[in-house]
Amino acid sequence: MSVNAFAHARALVVGVEKYAAGPDWTLTGPAADARRFTDWLLAMGTPPGHVSLFANSATASATDDWRRRTGVEVAEPTSDAVHAVLLDVVREHACDVFFLFWGGHGITDPEGHLRLFTSDAREEVLRNVDMDDLMLALRSSSFARVKRQILLVDACRRYVSHRELRRGLPTVSVPKGDLVQTDQFALCATREGELAANLTAAGTGRLSSVLLRELPVTPGTLPDMELVAQRVGAEFDRLRASGSTTQVPVFYSSRGYDGSLRSNQLAPWATPAAAAPAADERQYVQRLARTLESRLVGEVRVSGMGPSFDSLERSSVVTRAQVRSTAISAEHTLVPDVIGYTRRTRIRRMIVTGAPGIGKSVLLDLLALAQCRAYQVDRSTVPVLAVIGGRGGPESAFAGIEQILRDRAGFLDGSALDDVLHRCVFYLDDFDELTPEHQRMVLDFMRAHPNASITLSTRSTRGLDWSVPNCVEVELLPLDPPEVLRQLECELGTEDAEELFWQLAGHDYEVVRDSWSLAGGDREQLWSLSARVPRRVPGEVAALRLRLLRDPPAALQLARIPFLLRAMVTIRRTGEYLDLSRPDVLDHLVTSLWSRPHAEAGYHDLTLDRLFAGLGPLAEHLIRVRQDRQDLASATALLTGAGEPSAARLIEAAVMAGLVDQDSSGITFRHRVIRDYFAAAALAARIPDGIAVADYIDPAAWWTESPWRAALGFVPQFHGTPGPVVGWLGEAQPELAAMCVQRGESSDDTARRTLRGVIRARLAGTPVRPPAELAALGRALAMVGDDRPGVGVGHTTAAAVPVIEWVLVPQQRVPVSGSAAVAVPAFFMSRYPVTNAQYEVFLRDGGYRSDGHWTRDGIACRNRLGWCAPEQYGPPFDLPNHPIVGVSYHEARAFGDWLGSLRRERVAIPTVTQWMAAARSADGFDGYPWGDDFSTTRSNSRQTDIRTTTAVGLFASGASHFGLLDCGGNVWELCAPDPGPRGAAWRGGFRGKSPADRYLPIKGGSFAHYWCSVKTRTDVTVRETDREWDVGFRLMKQL
Repeated sequence: MSVNAFAHARALVVGVEKYAAGPDWTLTGPAADARRFTDWLLAMGTPPGHVSLFANSATASATDDWRRRTGVEVAEPTSDAVHAVLLDVVREHACDVFFLFWGGHGITDPEGHLRLFTSDAREEVLRNVDMDDLMLALRSSSFARVKRQILLVDACRRYVSHRELRRGLPTVSVPKGDLVQTDQFALCATREGELAANLTAAGTGRLSSVLLRELPVTPGTLPDMELVAQRVGAEFDRLRASGSTTQVPVFYSSRGYDGSLRSNQLAPWATPAAAAPAADERQYVQRLARTLESRLVGEVRVSGMGPSFDSLERSSVVTRAQVRSTAISAEHTLVPDVIGYTRRTRIRRMIVTGAPGIGKSVLLDLLALAQCRAYQVDRSTVPVLAVIGGRGGPESAFAGIEQILRDRAGFLDGSALDDVLHRCVFYLDDFDELTPEHQRMVLDFMRAHPNASITLSTRSTRGLDWSVPNCVEVELLPLDPPEVLRQLECELGTEDAEELFWQLAGHDYEVVRDSWSLAGGDREQLWSLSARVPRRVPGEVAALRLRLLRDPPAALQLARIPFLLRAMVTIRRTGEYLDLSRPDVLDHLVTSLWSRPHAEAGYHDLTLDRLFAGLGPLAEHLIRVRQDRQDLASATALLTGAGEPSAARLIEAAVMAGLVDQDSSGITFRHRVIRDYFAAAALAARIPDGIAVADYIDPAAWWTESPWRAALGFVPQFHGTPGPVVGWLGEAQPELAAMCVQRGESSDDTARRTLRGVIRARLAGTPVRPPAELAALGRALAMVGDDRPGVGVGHTTAAAVPVIEWVLVPQQRVPVSGSAAVAVPAFFMSRYPVTNAQYEVFLRDGGYRSDGHWTRDGIACRNRLGWCAPEQYGPPFDLPNHPIVGVSYHEARAFGDWLGSLRRERVAIPTVTQWMAAARSADGFDGYPWGDDFSTTRSNSRQTDIRTTTAVGLFASGASHFGLLDCGGNVWELCAPDPGPRGAAWRGGFRGKSPADRYLPIKGGSFAHYWCSVKTRTDVTVRETDREWDVGFRLMKQL
């Protein structure tokens, strides 16, 4: 007697044709396919009460007729209704087999998860079911009573740019327990990143039409789904061969082991064959677009949240833009801005910089994809991705940039170089992987061909001459806290996102949030640098908010890097505990990724220690030879030489874990951050053997970007007591060691004090150092606590009153333009410009809320323009020992009056003649503060190519006659007009300025201006309300 295997089956069948998003979303077919699949279930012996059918149809009468015929109720496929069946019916009732059928719209989210939209999805709130999350939950102990699972999905899986969410992808998180042995089969209509066809005329989906024909018809007998999938695949092979479709269905199977998946989508373990060269530029662009779309699925997006590219047009001296990196709404923000800017200004050369994991490669891919789409419209410029180094094999010679560009643009074979450069825009990633010599060759090529459209990406521009004509620098900055929260909400849902975010942010963030809310502040503006702080927010809270913006807690610092934020989300989703008290997020990520193949049959013996012992030498080798990939045979030999007996299996498991990738050119790490992390493990293992850090850092240029920099930064994480390792690193690379201290990798204060001593000794040792080295030493000193007198920075507690180091300026006569020399009585002048740390005390003391220290004009400007804190320009401008910038003349005056009242002294900003008296050289007033000859080693001006502020007082050789530092360069310094007729020209307008505008003098030059601005006599003006990124001030005190 045969047994009905369907007697104890349950099914959830969904077909969505109409969506709340509107008629543009309407499909024809999914509801009919859901009804046909339900007919099959009933015919096979499934009790009608065990089928939960959710469908809506563009033709409602068809559904009503079907309901009357079968007696099965049909409900609206909303998110809450579908999840209620999963949680309250499927999870709570034991069954021999669970069927899920879904037809409708779907996308792949930025994490690579398949999202299936429910009928209540609208543009503002796209409600959905996270299919990958559901599959994981079904394989866990939460659904232990569901013995077998067959999941069939007829929906698209392509990343669709206009579906990118500004408000996330809200869904219900399905509870997950421990991974258990499961028998789960899933058949999807198409591969990840591709479209699934819907046959509108036939009223069915392409997959459903084939699948429903191939399902068995013998009642009571469960189908062999892998055999069904093979038949479906064969039919699609035939359809593709006939040109009827390009769709490729895939299946996933989890059977007999803990949670791991097997898929027919996984490439066989062999080197894939390389595609034939493109026949023409049109075919090349089509291939490139498909490659980029596939590669961008699941990647973190990048968007412009800082100053727009239009701001570049207002600057004639520094073409440098800072943009934000985020995981939301990329293509509709940054990419069109860049494309539009380059078309409008005809500048098509950019240098993209940013920290590891910030999204530089993703940005280049997005730019290239946008250019692909532009080409398809107007057949204009061809985007070309060029590999600029010896990569992909043992041939590591640098062929020359011209030959590389010609090789990549093979479809223009035989064309002159000028034609190639005119027809193509080149995107060159990982520029910092080249040797310095090869980097100079590329830059020289760009200088020799100023019209060549070339975009580079590099971690840093330090140490090279970047004077390239018509070139814009785009620096990607870490995510702002609101962007971190929004991304977490998108990935984890509101409740889990809030919980994780406040664990990252800590108690101080909650204090600021609560105070901000009580003061009626806009929640969206809470962590915006440009927000107007409500007047009811206490001064100490406003100062705390500013300090948190400048220096977030260590855990939140990590989450602001998109790659590490995605790692945190991955760890959270897998259920592994994430210890936020430790900075080693990558350790959690690698452990989580490795657990799956390690649990699979055939890989049990490959422990995590063996993974690091094998991949570590490979990563170190790739950095040493400056390659991003290794051919499979060489990589296997390298691991075997490192003592790994099963090198091929280890690499295969690493590919399955998602740690490395394989393509036609060999093996490469999934991300450079992962490569650097494994290289750090290899380096850390050899430190006890006495390896010298100088072998990896050039002592003569330690401050420049190096391929080893990121790996060395990870080394302290591999030691239980990282203090000695930080000291080992600090002798060769103090800035990198200081970053380790700041990230909390060494809580030992001895390491901090030792490192501070190393930095101070270097500053005091050699009288003349390269400007870039001085800038790096200043940044390092800020991170460990700058305790120099007069800088006002303490690494333990902040002083109640800023500490100013005063210098006596004796009485003298100062020549003034257009009049005779005037007598200036003796006074005191601050040795340094006012620093961020000193100004923060003013902010914390309620300086913007109290009118007592402001002039009448200052109060009017403050209230009219909403000033509540300095204008913020991000790092490194906001480091505590850097000069305060982004303040106006009125704010500087208020600070001076406030400080004077605290000290019961007469403190103010100096007049023009007082400033000149203090800034003069021993030779007089006609030259620079130090003398008559200009030198880049004496001041931070445009010639140094630092292009940002530096810590105050670094250029000791640029001191004025009376010992003042930074009177030439770093920042312009606000001055008060002299009293009487001498100041009338400043107060009423200067050099043709309109008398309706109040202009005031600034002196001394800045990092953004050239040598002539540094001269003591140079006169420049700003408006009284201007708050510039290169204008600060210093103070004077009357005797």
